[in-house]
Amino acid sequence: MLHIQNGIITDPAIAGIPLERAIIPKDASPYVRTGIPMTSIRGITNHNTGNPSPTADARAHAHWLAGVEARNEAYIGAHFFVDHRRIVQTLPINEVAWHAGDGQGPGNMSTVAIEICESQAAAAEANAILLNAALLITYPNWQIYKHQDWSGKFCPRLILGQGRWPAFVQAIRTTVNRLQAEAQPQPTPQPAPAPSPWAREAVKWAEATGLLRGRADGPAYQAPASREEVLAFLYRLHGDRHAQK
Repeated sequence: MLHIQNGIITDPAIAGIPLERAIIPKDASPYVRTGIPMTSIRGITNHNTGNPSPTADARAHAHWLAGVEARNEAYIGAHFFVDHRRIVQTLPINEVAWHAGDGQGPGNMSTVAIEICESQAAAAEANAILLNAALLITYPNWQIYKHQDWSGKFCPRLILGQGRWPAFVQAIRTTVNRLQAEAQPQPTPQPAPAPSPWAREAVKWAEATGLLRGRADGPAYQAPASREEVLAFLYRLHGDRHAQK
């Protein structure tokens, strides 16, 4: 589950992917940093950036968005850019961003935007799947959307162009289940209550002579022995003999 303060994820990484923050300042142009609270979030909208240049990674797009804000010329925004190496958050997830092309419709007003970089697209997409999954684990009622759902734009174009949108959504669901399973505490294996058949005579002798005793939870025949236990066994077997010398 993600740690979030004022809409900004504070974790250093998400599922092992480095997370950086390049948040557009609060006093920036409303063209990019709207300042409009997104009080009811319905889910995540996935995009492709539309820029296949090898240098167009998440940092470059975050820098580009800051430049758009500085020019004060276009209504555009995204909460995250994801490439093959990192995730960069640029807007708080509890603020509206202009990304879905539906004006004040539900895409812009109630979904978080993830822009998937097109340089090394397969790896970037894999990281975007992990980001989607982490957000869904944190907010289980959210849904997964594509840009096309809101304005009809053919986006995310790489995923749609290869007919992989259903597989992309299923990969997110599968990743949610995997991450949740990995986060569950694993039960501690319990030692078998009885000794192995080949050790029964030795165990019977050790119990009869008093060598095997002292565990509060029972004899735990197949449990590993600590150094203290080994020393206790040796002392019971040889200690008195050495003490008399």
